[in-house]
Amino acid sequence: MTISEFEKGLKAACFNTYELLAPQDAKRFVVWHRYGRNIYCGDDRNVLSVPKVQIDIVTDIKDDFLVDDVCAALWTMGLSYTVESETYDPDYNSFRTILQTEVC
Repeated sequence: MTISEFEKGLKAACFNTYELLAPQDAKRFVVWHRYGRNIYCGDDRNVLSVPKVQIDIVTDIKDDFLVDDVCAALWTMGLSYTVESETYDPDYNSFRTILQTEVC
């Protein structure tokens, strides 16, 4: 899977999906960014290098289905993920869920 296919899959779950930064007036959105790579080795060499991605889901609606929609999109794309945080974020004045995955 390419990064552009990954972004397209996220946008299918939430049209307001952005790389790196959302518009300042956004209230319900998904932001994702790459933060390194995982290297997989075999036969004494690197055989695969995949981008690590963090996905931030921000909404001002308590118990919004947006998180479920993004998780379903990741499942549909065949990507496993971890939920790193689910909390109210005073910086955003909204609820924020952080997921981490690898795009491979």
